[in-house]
Amino acid sequence: MSHDDAATASALQLAQRAIAFDQAQRYEEAIYCYGEAADRIMRLLQAKKATKHPSRLLLEKVEFLLLKAQLLDEEGHYSLAIDLYSEATQSCISAASGLTKEELAVLAITSNINGRKYVPFLSVDLKEKFNYTIPFSDKDGKLSLTEKQKKRIKAWLRPHEIFEEPKVIGNVDSGTIKQTVISDCSFVASLSITARYEKRFGKQIITSIIYPQNKAGHPVYNPSGKYMVKFHINGVWRKVIIDDYLPTGENLELLCSHSQEKGELWVSLLEKAYLKVMGGYDFPGSNSNIDLHALTGWIPDRIAIKTDSPNFNGNKGKRLLMVKNPWTHLRWKGRYSENDTISWTPALCRALDYDPSQAKVKDDGAFESSIVLTYSLCFTLSNSIVEMDLGVFWIDFESVCHFFDVFYVNWNPALFPFTYGIHATWDSCAGPVKDLYSVADNPQYCLEVNNRTTSAVWILLTRHITDIGDFAENKEYITVMVYKSGKKIYIPIDPKPLYEGMRINSPHYLCQMVVSEPGPQKYTLVVAQYEKMNTIYYTLRVYSSCQFNLSPIKCPYTVKKTAGQEGPFILKVEASCGFSMKRVQ
Repeated sequence: MSHDDAATASALQLAQRAIAFDQAQRYEEAIYCYGEAADRIMRLLQAKKATKHPSRLLLEKVEFLLLKAQLLDEEGHYSLAIDLYSEATQSCISAASGLTKEELAVLAITSNINGRKYVPFLSVDLKEKFNYTIPFSDKDGKLSLTEKQKKRIKAWLRPHEIFEEPKVIGNVDSGTIKQTVISDCSFVASLSITARYEKRFGKQIITSIIYPQNKAGHPVYNPSGKYMVKFHINGVWRKVIIDDYLPTGENLELLCSHSQEKGELWVSLLEKAYLKVMGGYDFPGSNSNIDLHALTGWIPDRIAIKTDSPNFNGNKGKRLLMVKNPWTHLRWKGRYSENDTISWTPALCRALDYDPSQAKVKDDGAFESSIVLTYSLCFTLSNSIVEMDLGVFWIDFESVCHFFDVFYVNWNPALFPFTYGIHATWDSCAGPVKDLYSVADNPQYCLEVNNRTTSAVWILLTRHITDIGDFAENKEYITVMVYKSGKKIYIPIDPKPLYEGMRINSPHYLCQMVVSEPGPQKYTLVVAQYEKMNTIYYTLRVYSSCQFNLSPIKCPYTVKKTAGQEGPFILKVEASCGFSMKRVQ
């Protein structure tokens, strides 16, 4: 990016932050950001340095509005100034971000989650203020609790009141994560997976979303007590601000999920930030691909475990999985557990560098010795006695198929060189309640794929959720149907869909297409739901290994009403497909 590009982008980002402050009724901050944005934009214009991307013409057109707004600001007419600033900068942001006015409206509406605003995360947020003379306290107050949690929690304390040397992260280790009285197993499991990935591959996932950070990009302890976390929620990365008050019990023990590494805060801070968005510590529950998507932005997938599926590798060696119980106790007691003296052969123990005799647990739940696991999916502990059960165990694949129903998987979007998303609204008044016989009023999109060889094209539909009740009950059943057409579809079975997804009550639905035909291909994507009861906001994103184009399909008909008629009227419908209809009523 050139210096001019960066300067233009910086001005537009400041303008977007100003709008967010304006919407939050934080007018002093809004005026400041508006003024800074206006000053930068006009300096670029006057120096003729505004870049030639689509926002250039708009920047020139809004110069007058910005000048007038600055004059009103100086005269103390803040309300009028904000109106002009908002009008000018909204157009600039829309052009610079590539988002339409409708898309910006969707993202603004779904920034309001459970009565609190979580605005999109921008590069300007990297300059968030974290140092205060008085310790920071979240204006939103303490997180809500269940009645059971209220009985256990005795005080909300800051880390320095609990630990001698608090730190955000010492050593990211999935084995140290412990869940307590908060019912968020799926989130704790997601933390374990991301922590293990970061440690194994050396790629920042957990450490990249917690702020403040040092120059190396690692989160640091903030004595002022303010932290910022970014989550991928409702279609984009969003910022969440929290303080560092944590719930404790009678003996100053943490009652939120935490790291068993003394003084380490990353688990507790991430859990607090996520559950703040989700309504509080009285979390109704989720599943891991939803939570992993929020933590990483990776593509959520759901793979059903079917014991009757064809098994092409059933006779090739042993298939074992390493599993961790987020509660850090109660482990598997069947085949390949530490109590299984038959399945653990000397050759298998050597292959996994695992000694089941060292993993036996006393009746009180403490290890007699250390667990030594150096396999790629596991972790290594010191040779000293470990006074806790980490809830980690080996289990054979056949037992997994017998006792579990589904794998929740998240795919790295970096697998796909091409991606594009659209944020949109589906009004509850548009079309029939059920789309069993007609999808004419359903949102539809044309997907054009330019394929040279066999390509993977994945379509992710994400329904935006703004209310904890909606998340808990999740009565909206959504899906995406795919047709080999590129034109508007009216009857759901004509033509027959290539992919007719099952309607599921999850915020995410993923359709995994394989395009094998070479050359340009056109598809119609139809957003559908089981029973339309409410207006929904959603993001439709395509990930592809080949180039593509995604665009909304508009109604091909125009309806004109003859002016000046009363009583019986003539309705003339002109169609772009080469015919017209006239009906007298």
